[in-house]
Amino acid sequence: GLWSFSSTVFAPMLVRLADRLGRRPVLIMSLVGAGVANLIQGSALSFGAWGFSIFLFGRFFSGIWAAVGATCNVYITDVCPEAVRASYIAQMSTVPLVALLFGPGLGGGLSKFGLNMPVTVDGAITLVSACLVSYYLPETPSFLRNRRNKTFSSDVAADIEAPRKVTPLSFEVYLLGFSMFLGGIGFSALLSSFGLAMLIRFGF
Repeated sequence: GLWSFSSTVFAPMLVRLADRLGRRPVLIMSLVGAGVANLIQGSALSFGAWGFSIFLFGRFFSGIWAAVGATCNVYITDVCPEAVRASYIAQMSTVPLVALLFGPGLGGGLSKFGLNMPVTVDGAITLVSACLVSYYLPETPSFLRNRRNKTFSSDVAADIEAPRKVTPLSFEVYLLGFSMFLGGIGFSALLSSFGLAMLIRFGF
């Protein structure tokens, strides 16, 4: 529930931040945040009576950075030609399914070394991914071009400041966000139930 709530609230903010700061900084920020959140959850057992509260905070903090997938899709949209864009986005959409298929087995195997080991390893891998993105991934040419155009336009129109009109979001957008919130809760409940079923049926 906490993860679904924070991801629903902060996902639009991250997407807007990607439009303002760039795709690359937000990707790195999201990966670092997700990695740190997983490490917080993995270390919760070390805090004694505070462990459960620390774990809940880690879940909430993890949801803040859940829009990394949406930012990846924006990056793909910026760098891929229209002819292959749909194919790459479709491949990106299969990543959660592959994770759901292989993740429980890998997590169950890692849990033999400790119940906090799966999320700790996940956090370490995510932080390594952030380092790789920081080193190898450039900013998209589309974002850099748009930023130059905006700078030029603001310089030209510096003396002619027009009032900005903010387009209000329609009811359908809020309805979609609420349905995604409920879907996230259902998906989290499914994962929890699957974990319990694996524990009862197979012992891990």
